[in-house]
Amino acid sequence: MYPLNRFGRQRRLRRQASRWAVRLEAGALAPAEQRRLDRWLARDARHGPALADAEMVWALAGACRDAAVCAQPASRSGRDPWRACVASWRRAGRLLPSRRALALTALALVAAGAVNGPDIVAPWLADYRSGVGEVRSFVLPDGSLVLLGSNSALDVEYDAMARRVRLLRGEAVFSPAPTGAAEPRRFVVTSAGASMTALGTRYAVRRQDAGHGWVGVLQHRVDLALDRPPSSGEASLTLGSGDSATFSHAGGVARSAVAPARGAAWADGYLIFEGEPLEQVLQRIGDFRPGRLILANRAAARRPVNALFHLDNLDGALATLCGEMQLAQLRLPGVTVLY
Repeated sequence: MYPLNRFGRQRRLRRQASRWAVRLEAGALAPAEQRRLDRWLARDARHGPALADAEMVWALAGACRDAAVCAQPASRSGRDPWRACVASWRRAGRLLPSRRALALTALALVAAGAVNGPDIVAPWLADYRSGVGEVRSFVLPDGSLVLLGSNSALDVEYDAMARRVRLLRGEAVFSPAPTGAAEPRRFVVTSAGASMTALGTRYAVRRQDAGHGWVGVLQHRVDLALDRPPSSGEASLTLGSGDSATFSHAGGVARSAVAPARGAAWADGYLIFEGEPLEQVLQRIGDFRPGRLILANRAAARRPVNALFHLDNLDGALATLCGEMQLAQLRLPGVTVLY
């Protein structure tokens, strides 16, 4: 009833290209394999560029093997897939120098952000992405609207049973097309080990990291459920308009004191703080501002902040904070230090 959509075709193409990229780096192809690759490349003009992009991404994965930020031991449950990825890319010589430089530049950005290996690759392959400080709007194949926040990424996985969207990084506000006779499939957002099913609604979701997230309901209701039982707390909760909740496998699902309109104020072009500590405020500003923010004056870290800052003037917000908190700032390339 529902044919493979554009996003499904793109995802299948990326996976095919990734398999060929890994196989090429593993060693010379046998004649039969080379013929299969030649046929695959000739079948569609998009296959060649997809293979080149896959080589760049997997080169980045291989480069992470020697990066200090990725050198810490990982738990065995999360180590094996990444180890297999890295082991298949011990050499980067197959890339052209320009592409290798691009991969290593991306690695430097990853190291600066201290992001772990698997989380690097998925956003690169996402159906939709936004840059730091960029807010983008999209219309999905079913007519649902998405406002994608700064430095965010999501995948669309529609099938015959559900309209599923995976938030891979960052945050978004979702306005699903309503279900009915013409569209019986439920709309589900998954992120950080939980699913959020729309019940005729508009809602915001923020992925804080791989195991923690926040959801706020702006209209109607949302069913929130973890994908497995948590170590403590509840595993599911139905939220109404004006409700919000945090979720994690460690602490379960818990109601949040952050009003949805405040948590999603970025969608209207500003950030609202009501008593949050300065350190947390700077982290949030950093979500929407290029470069790193470092608070060197640790005595000021817990000072409360009550303010409304516009996204188009975050440098002005920093100046205001420095004035109120009696701090100075030092600007360096890619870094701003408050002391």
